[in-house]
Amino acid sequence: LGPGRVLVRETPCPGRCACNGTEDPKGKGAACSAISHHPTNLSEHFLDPRGPWCYTHTGVCFDEKQSPFFPGLWLSHAACSYNTTIAGSLEAGLDGFPSGGLAT
Repeated sequence: LGPGRVLVRETPCPGRCACNGTEDPKGKGAACSAISHHPTNLSEHFLDPRGPWCYTHTGVCFDEKQSPFFPGLWLSHAACSYNTTIAGSLEAGLDGFPSGGLAT
């Protein structure tokens, strides 16, 4: 990073916050999807206004919430915000960090 540069996280570290591969009875939630988690919404015409989401283990994501439609399943949008690939350099940005991870 170099002298005088500090990394500042915008959200808590992702740690174990990740999709757990669980599908609900409608076949959604195993991986990140922008389609609403409502059981009757099955196409891209019904997008979740908060963005992509998936099911996670309970207690691992700061934004987790229990599914109102499928008791016992927990969903997170944060898990999907950590699902990006960094292109090998700090200039490409650091996942979960504002301003590409550089303090200005």
